[in-house]
Amino acid sequence: NSASIWRKGLSDTARRNDALMTEILAEAAAHPGDDPVRTRVGDYYAACLDERTAKTEGVKALELLLERIAVVEDPETLGRALAELHRAGIPALFQIRARRDGQHVLAEIGETGACLGVRVVSSSSDALPTGFEDYVAKRLSRNLGRVGVPEGEVAEAVQDALRIEQHLEELRRNSRSGWNLTRVVALADVAPHLPWERYFDGIGEADWREVNVASPELLRGIDRLITRETPRALRHYLVGILATRMGIGRLDGRLPRQDSLCRMAT
Repeated sequence: NSASIWRKGLSDTARRNDALMTEILAEAAAHPGDDPVRTRVGDYYAACLDERTAKTEGVKALELLLERIAVVEDPETLGRALAELHRAGIPALFQIRARRDGQHVLAEIGETGACLGVRVVSSSSDALPTGFEDYVAKRLSRNLGRVGVPEGEVAEAVQDALRIEQHLEELRRNSRSGWNLTRVVALADVAPHLPWERYFDGIGEADWREVNVASPELLRGIDRLITRETPRALRHYLVGILATRMGIGRLDGRLPRQDSLCRMAT
């Protein structure tokens, strides 16, 4: 039928796009030339394929981020840690995206998605596979241990990280996204406990004047969350997000790649 043909057409297009993108990336890695953008893209692609270095270095490449998280004690240090994580592409608490439209940069603060695999079940149709929650907790426990969380602290860290992620998922479910262009200086009215000036400076965008806050409700909820949770619990959450999003469990080859349960959670 037409639906099947349509789906097949999209799948074929996606496969061709993937093949073309791989060809472009591989060519950039092998022959970067004098183009700085081509060199950067090629280096990035080559680094992604360098499994030997990943297995050898393990979590060493994340030490700076882990050190930044370790000193989180108040909103100021939390803002610094969030800036470093977001610069590295780790969407902790919220994420910020930007695209260029001519001479203007359009930035948006929005939700992150379920980074740790937490799901809020609101109806029977949302029912999770048997053992899913235990699987998420065990995977997170292993990853936290691999980034240096003491064995006696892992259980507490798992509980903290999943509780915070559960609350964030509930906020996402109950928030509506839209166009809410907001001056950066006015973000303090929406989420007063986050050091916005320091945050934008930390992500290297101190000159931004306006951003679209996709969901002010979500941002207000995050602001309340960081005042309610202890610094220790927030550190556990941030380390959990870092370890999960950077694939810590696969660095030494001891854990399998994400299976169907993980894919359902992302």
